[in-house]
Amino acid sequence: MVSGEVWHSLLAVGGLRKGRSEARETEPVGPVPEAIVERTLEHLSPTVAAMVRIQLLTAMRPGELVIMSVRDLDMSGPCWEYRPGSWKTEHHQGRAPRVIDVGPKAQAIIKPFLTLDISGYLFSPQRAMDEQNAERREERKTPLYDAHMRHQAKLRKARGRRPLGDHYTVNAYRIAIARACDRAFPHPDFPERLDGERAKDFRGRLAAWRAANAEALDAWKKSHRWHPHQLRHSKATEIRRLYGAEAAQSILGHAELSTTEIYAEKSREMARQIMREIG
Repeated sequence: MVSGEVWHSLLAVGGLRKGRSEARETEPVGPVPEAIVERTLEHLSPTVAAMVRIQLLTAMRPGELVIMSVRDLDMSGPCWEYRPGSWKTEHHQGRAPRVIDVGPKAQAIIKPFLTLDISGYLFSPQRAMDEQNAERREERKTPLYDAHMRHQAKLRKARGRRPLGDHYTVNAYRIAIARACDRAFPHPDFPERLDGERAKDFRGRLAAWRAANAEALDAWKKSHRWHPHQLRHSKATEIRRLYGAEAAQSILGHAELSTTEIYAEKSREMARQIMREIG
């Protein structure tokens, strides 16, 4: 898109340095403590909770997790191999195809999601919604009458919500975790519904509290939320501590596998061995 002279000139320009410009500064991504993850899992649907556990065991990227399907899984060996249909660095020339090793622990979580539809995605938002609705029905204190079900169907139609997709997007996966964090770590002054208080009155009181404490509430949420990419950092930290930096590069897919075929096979065997033990 530009001439070679312009491209070579741009190479001589240094990158922006922290605190030297008006560019937005971002915090480095770090691991999330296991205790925080476990507490959040209690407030996730079974489907999303399984996705979190699988990502934490395999260190795959969120984008690789949400598109997992049966056709991309090679289950012939003791350590499964997952070859995602697309991955972050596939556009780089000379890169070997992305292969993610899935150990016994992650396999046990995946097995309930395997279906005969080999082209379908494993993790469906519709399945998660059905699980959530079933849980709510079990917690109901009053019978679910036919008239009530017809009324709810009319409300859903009037709201005109878009139909759920056939798989999670990375953003939807992140939002589900963020909302679970809000439930797992509520603000200490968050209002609770009083005994005998009508739902309408409670919603009004809650909205007023949120408006009056918007800034403090946003700061609280920011400090008590974590996102899916931190799971990858958590696993990378564990692997590097136990097996070294080269092993972490192999499993995370950061190694330059185009150097020699021997190095590539050495890296793949190392990844398989580690995930048989810990994944």
